[in-house]
Amino acid sequence: MARPRERGAVMRRGSLFALLTALLTALAVAPCTLTAADLTVLEEGSPAHFTGLGNEALMEGRYEIAVSLYNKALTQDDDYVSARFNMGLAWQRLGEVGKARAAYEAVLAKQGNHAPSLANLAWLEWQHRDYDAAAVHYSEASRHAATRPREQADYLYALGAVRDAQGRSLDARRAYEQALAADPQHVAARFNLGTLMLGPLAGTPSALAVARENLEQAVALESTRVDAWLNLSLCREQQDDATGAETALDRAIAVATGDDLPRALWRRARWYERQVPARRIAMRSDLEACLAQAPDFPDANGELGAYLFAIGDYDRAINHLDREVTKANDQRTAADREAHFLLAEIYSEHRPDAGKALLHAAAAHHTDEDPRLRELHRRVDRLLEPRTSADHPVSNNKDN
Repeated sequence: MARPRERGAVMRRGSLFALLTALLTALAVAPCTLTAADLTVLEEGSPAHFTGLGNEALMEGRYEIAVSLYNKALTQDDDYVSARFNMGLAWQRLGEVGKARAAYEAVLAKQGNHAPSLANLAWLEWQHRDYDAAAVHYSEASRHAATRPREQADYLYALGAVRDAQGRSLDARRAYEQALAADPQHVAARFNLGTLMLGPLAGTPSALAVARENLEQAVALESTRVDAWLNLSLCREQQDDATGAETALDRAIAVATGDDLPRALWRRARWYERQVPARRIAMRSDLEACLAQAPDFPDANGELGAYLFAIGDYDRAINHLDREVTKANDQRTAADREAHFLLAEIYSEHRPDAGKALLHAAAAHHTDEDPRLRELHRRVDRLLEPRTSADHPVSNNKDN
């Protein structure tokens, strides 16, 4: 029997670009990484002297001082490219985008093939969603870095991310593949290419095979990359490789730390639920572990509450379902509507409370026709009917 596929399990575009933003931030810094040679102090008062002092300040986060020192170097020699470029980076760190851009453009006016300046201009354009301009500058940077394969791979990877942001998936794939041709060990390009083939390009020939190959190489290069393990698990699941999928999920949890851990536990819990037959005890354990790490993890309280409802543990179900739909967490998603529906069921049948039943029944309503809602409203209406003296009081004891 074919297993249902998990919708939205691949890193969604927004999530993917949050990751890319972090990576591209590092990329913007990487071209001006300061070496020991950069810090060598030459003749006192020379451009090299002031630039070296500026570099020290830059690395220590004293950006205003760095700008001042670079200005002193440029007063001595207006053509001193390293001072001009690093001053642009200092302005960038200070949030002075216009001044950073002017510094990079001044470098390019004197040295048009300065790839790091092109890349940092592209990063600024990326930040302002000027994707076409960013793509042009990343392409130029990669061309000028042709003799430096690792640097070139960074620029091509960034170009792929830009094309991905534009929804130009085929162009993104081409850029990632070019990055890997320059540097086969570029783990971010491996991850993005694999994820692209698992998501937007899933319908292309051999997509799953290409996705699996690149995600497996990504985790081989960087075994702590949680998202690569999670997407590799989904890829293996879609290839009906249950053992491989579970192994990848186990690895994701083993290496996860911080916010990654509840996310990995959540993904494995959902995987257990999709198995035929569903492995609900294991699912429950992962949901509990997920909530122990992140008590308000989206949808996890609703899932655990639904499980507890199914086994008749209504009091614990109420606790988790209520938490799923508190004012702070209630996003009116399908999971939230289901939580409201189950709460209405509980308060109409198992822990009768007409007011709460009506409240949750109304919140469970949505535009799709759902026959369960008609039956639920019938029960709530019955609960609200006036009672005669012959009616027996409703017991609040637990169901037997």
